Amino acid sequence: IDVTSVSTNEDKRDAHLKGPDFFDAARFPTITFKSTAVKEVAKGKLEVTGTFTMKGVSKTIVLPINSLGTAVDPWKNVVAAFEGAARINRMDYGVSYGAGLVGDDVDVELNIEAKKTN
Repeated sequence: IDVTSVSTNEDKRDAHLKGPDFFDAARFPTITFKSTAVKEVAKGKLEVTGTFTMKGVSKTIVLPINSLGTAVDPWKNVVAAFEGAARINRMDYGVSYGAGLVGDDVDVELNIEAKKTN
């Protein structure tokens, strides 16, 4: 995730979020997740384990993912859709501004469309 892409439709808040109190986009321009394992736990249900990195702090997390199926798009590409969600504690990643005023837990929602390549 390009940290500079954060948008809440409020310019002052966006600038504050991108600054050192929160994401510190100048020093840490990206938030990443790199998968290390995918396990099917039930039909259409996956657990994706990987390394989540924010503000230079990396931790292993597990993302529960639902497969929504496949389809053919208007350009004849086979695409697969997935959705998932996870909760992280922002304090674990050094995002401590507003402790006591802003909740520590952050919900991360994923909507993924993947195109099959040859």
